[in-house]
Amino acid sequence: SSSSSSSSSSTRSLFSSATSSIFVHGKSERKCFASASSAMTETSSIGDETPTYEDSPNILRKRFKSLRKRADAALEILNKTKLEKSKESLEMKQNDPDFWSNQTEAKKVTKELSFVQSQLRRAELVEATRDDVELSLEMLEEEPDSDGGDENKSGDEDYELLRTEAIQSSIKLNEMLSEFETEKMLGGKYDKLGSELFIYAGAGGTDAQDWAEMLERAYLNWAQKRGFKATITSRNKGEEAGIKSVTIEIEGTYAFGFLRSEKGTHRLVRLSPFKKGDSSRQTSFAAVDVCPLFEDESEEAGEMNIPEKDLEITTMRSGGAGGQNVNKVETAVRIRHIPTDITVRCDEDRSQMMNKAKAMVRLKAKLAAVLEQQRLQDVKEIRGDVVKAEFGEQIRNYVLHPYKVVKDVRSGWETADTESVLNGNFDPFMKEYLRFRATEEAAAQ
Repeated sequence: SSSSSSSSSSTRSLFSSATSSIFVHGKSERKCFASASSAMTETSSIGDETPTYEDSPNILRKRFKSLRKRADAALEILNKTKLEKSKESLEMKQNDPDFWSNQTEAKKVTKELSFVQSQLRRAELVEATRDDVELSLEMLEEEPDSDGGDENKSGDEDYELLRTEAIQSSIKLNEMLSEFETEKMLGGKYDKLGSELFIYAGAGGTDAQDWAEMLERAYLNWAQKRGFKATITSRNKGEEAGIKSVTIEIEGTYAFGFLRSEKGTHRLVRLSPFKKGDSSRQTSFAAVDVCPLFEDESEEAGEMNIPEKDLEITTMRSGGAGGQNVNKVETAVRIRHIPTDITVRCDEDRSQMMNKAKAMVRLKAKLAAVLEQQRLQDVKEIRGDVVKAEFGEQIRNYVLHPYKVVKDVRSGWETADTESVLNGNFDPFMKEYLRFRATEEAAAQ
């Protein structure tokens, strides 16, 4: 039930040839990824397809030729030997008695070690799964057959067990490689970082506020499925239903890289649950914004200096359920960057000072993300970057009536499985957007 007008073979070919120069830096890595890209695309039509439980061993063998090329290319990029040396070096630093004397450097090393360990586990898993498929296929070849032919063995218990194992390992390997190849498209400066996700109700009244809450639930489910830690740091409820706005911190490697595809206006078309007896379709809008998750003392936050004269800082009473300070003392802080009109707000803490510090880090993260997106060198060059939650601005349409479809306006990817998407299955849209963006950037070169 899914299709994509942007995922044609020519698009994929264009992406493969452009990837090495766009996303990977350094001669050795560029050469390595160029060869990997060709390996990932030089396959037969059968090899390009996903393994299925209906596959015969002959079909599986043809598919495995493609999978093996992709696996070898991935292992070449991952470079287990280099990862093991990096792990050893970082662990030596961590075991130094004075390791925690410099908190900022210690956090950086710890985060880098965690990433190296995860990549090493990935390389070992790809290698082991590739070998499992190969062994299963070899054992299928050795199965006795008096008449010669896979079709004559079907129904034999050992044969079917081996065939099932080969298929399961092939599917697992294909999924791992697809995920790895997608991450190779995430070459932005901040793509590896966590992300702050902002959702705002737009035009559409109560329906829009309900729609914003539906998106909140969908993105929380998406984060959970990926094993990311999601924390709601600010939430403003609607008068009748739903929410006016919510801020979610999502911690996980590449969270920002994936969520960049979600920035923009999301449009919902449905029968309103709040207008009984009204059979007309209701259109609602919600805005989604993202920025990388900087830490107070992070290297990324320290890179950007913003002159005080460019800031407009205002304080106000926090919203929420109340408390000793909440709603009584002006602890909430809003900071507006005057030249760009980019504004952030923080009311999560009971201390105005802490809220101001968090708001400054958040503002730097938003400015840094826009700088990279617009390919600029200086904050002074930034153009307007406000997401407008209104008609004509949407990046994705979610239609629930009179038919069901979710379609991305940019990549053209669509699916009729609206329930799956609203339960957090955004990955196909994110991956197609990355391919779309790679094609656009290659064409602009």
